[in-house]
Amino acid sequence: LTETVDISHWYDAAVNGKKERAKPVANWLISELFAHPENMDIENKITENSDPDAPRIITPANIAELVDMISSNEINGKQAKEILPKALEEEKDPVKLVSELGITQITDEGEILNIITEVINENQSQLEAYKQNPKLFDYFIGQGEEENSFFEAEKVFEKT
Repeated sequence: LTETVDISHWYDAAVNGKKERAKPVANWLISELFAHPENMDIENKITENSDPDAPRIITPANIAELVDMISSNEINGKQAKEILPKALEEEKDPVKLVSELGITQITDEGEILNIITEVINENQSQLEAYKQNPKLFDYFIGQGEEENSFFEAEKVFEKT
């Protein structure tokens, strides 16, 4: 994060004085964006008045918005990691793409319990095996997430 002044400024622009963003933005920079520096607006030159036909570049504001969406549970980290390359490929703002695709995390516990009930009812033999071997817990999580790709099941499965 301190390799160059431009990277430090990019980071500062994304964090924008919000302490809760500091670690997640650093993680995104290190794990996702440094792998593809050609997709970063390192020099913070992109503005709302920039050429709309220019290749899509991820701005500090884009990452800040994704981090905020994750921390507010609108989307989860896995969804954000799927959105970022799609946003680059389609040359769209990541947050607008989330909205266009209707990608949101299911947070209503009633809806989640319905999904869990359905998964358990459809997998009775695995349920019996789970009772003997709790390591099969991940199977149920996988089934819930497979059928509901915007469903972070683990927290609720652990409650039931």
